[in-house]
Amino acid sequence: MPARVAAVCVTYNRSAVLAETLRAAETQTRHPDDFYVIDNASDDATTDLLATDFPDVTHIRLDENLGPSGGLARGIEAARTDGFDAFWLMDDDSPPEAAALETLLAAAERGGERAGIVGCRGGVVRFGLIRHLDDPYQLVDRRVAEGLYAVDFVLLDGSLVLRRAVDVIGIPPVDYFSMMEDVEYPLRARRAGFEVLVTGRDLVRRGHLGSAPGTALWRGYYQSRNHVRMALDFRSPSLIFGCAARQARFMVAALRAPDRRWERVKLRSRGIWDGLRGRMGRRVEPGADPR
Repeated sequence: MPARVAAVCVTYNRSAVLAETLRAAETQTRHPDDFYVIDNASDDATTDLLATDFPDVTHIRLDENLGPSGGLARGIEAARTDGFDAFWLMDDDSPPEAAALETLLAAAERGGERAGIVGCRGGVVRFGLIRHLDDPYQLVDRRVAEGLYAVDFVLLDGSLVLRRAVDVIGIPPVDYFSMMEDVEYPLRARRAGFEVLVTGRDLVRRGHLGSAPGTALWRGYYQSRNHVRMALDFRSPSLIFGCAARQARFMVAALRAPDRRWERVKLRSRGIWDGLRGRMGRRVEPGADPR
């Protein structure tokens, strides 16, 4: 079992929910050995909050907003340099249950030497198609132990990443900014021979702030761009097929949307084109819509 665990939380302009998540993380039955808060250049009260209420937290304030993927990458990188053996990842709006870390560590122990990532929610990739285990039409029985399943990907939010995997596959893709890092990074671990595991139930309360359907169209750009880029970078015919099928489905949904159809189509089309050309990083500002 990992001797030293670092909690890595990425935040951007959400000091109130960040405080709730950090308090939940501090009351764990197995306390993390250190907390890293990766601040994506917030301009709210985040800095004052951490200095006043959480002075023991390692606050890393980035010069620019690198998004959830870039923030996690920078946090893992910093904690790995400081010698930690495992990295407990979380978003700023996902307070964990009191026994979440203890449960994840026990699951990693049951997973054995090849366990690389243990998450709370995930799924499989079949013929290049992404399927979540909580999909009612997805019948998957890949139990490896009581309450533990082998999967192809997990949500990084709430996951425990073992250093032995990071030492081989590196950090999550910084240039994704947001979206699809939950699939790309675990698939990379699987390709390197590590097991990606998921617990029998979710261990965090997910706020999903800023991602309500129809209110964050900019996410469609990153979702399409990063999926295209991932399929091409993996050089996998099945992933390319699955990506093409998924993008076609997204386009049909955009054309059938009750409002803002052109904006949806434009963002998806631009994402696909940029993915093909390898134009990565923060290209569309969160909250921005095409005009």
